[in-house]
Amino acid sequence: TQADRHTENIKKRDTQVKTLACYLELGGYDQTPLSEQQLQSFHKQVKERLDQDSEALNQTM
Repeated sequence: TQADRHTENIKKRDTQVKTLACYLELGGYDQTPLSEQQLQSFHKQVKERLDQDSEALNQTM
């Protein structure tokens, strides 16, 4: 059913967030299911990390 697919998609999303958070050494994402606030925080932290890495790369070039 559509509800089952939705639940599975949320589980997959949370697993991917948890894996990427671990790889990026970001804490607070090991307990699932993730809340909307956790997801927003994760997106913010990843964006900040990308911005920092881009700035560091630009400084080395």
